[in-house]
Amino acid sequence: VAAEVVVQVVDMAGLDFDQQLNVTRATDVLVGMHGAGLIHLMFLPAHAGVFEFFCPEKPPSNYRYRRLAGLCATLLYDSFALPTAEHVIPVQVVTPALVRMAQMVWAVKASWRSHGE
Repeated sequence: VAAEVVVQVVDMAGLDFDQQLNVTRATDVLVGMHGAGLIHLMFLPAHAGVFEFFCPEKPPSNYRYRRLAGLCATLLYDSFALPTAEHVIPVQVVTPALVRMAQMVWAVKASWRSHGE
């Protein structure tokens, strides 16, 4: 049985803080560019994942959000370094990693549901 996938593009700058929290709490996989907006990972559900894109000027060794996700104990984390300064996301390359993360998140979520958590 295929899971329903909903991809929602949200500009958090257009939302007040309460609205931002509501969006974040309903998110299974938070995807974003390296930057302050990823601080929202602190408000993700425990089963969620974070996928961070690095632009060439921010090296992937800058792992503050990976470390923060690790402090949240159960959050999954993955990242991808964009190869060019044009900030073009190679969809064919990134999609398999995002699908793997989504599958892991859904498995954890299903497991927790089956155990009544």
